Amino acid sequence: MHPTEKADSGRTVNLKVTGSDPLEAPSPLFANFLAVSHAGTDVQLEFIFMDLNEIAKAADKLKAGTSGTIDFHGQTVAKVVMPTAAFLQIENHLSTVFDRLKGEPNEAQKATTERKNATGKS
Repeated sequence: MHPTEKADSGRTVNLKVTGSDPLEAPSPLFANFLAVSHAGTDVQLEFIFMDLNEIAKAADKLKAGTSGTIDFHGQTVAKVVMPTAAFLQIENHLSTVFDRLKGEPNEAQKATTERKNATGKS
């Protein structure tokens, strides 16, 4: 039955479906934010899932002229703590990966460029 379709009794029934609060839902299998920090001789990588709706709401507040600090609360997906010496060993590898990523546009950028070229828009 369609949400606004009349039931046998002649009443109209509207259904409202709400998902779990994204901040209370189980952690996803991916993260879209990475926090890197260090203290003493250790480096910490914290992979965090940020709800894009929360980021969009904050952007709307900024457009409306809100100033100050905007707090985001995400879900930690994984936390890795490693000695600084071990972290420094991957510097060259990470530099190579970053250089490669900078040189290759991602799939979304390619698709956007192709759409613009197809429609003649820039």
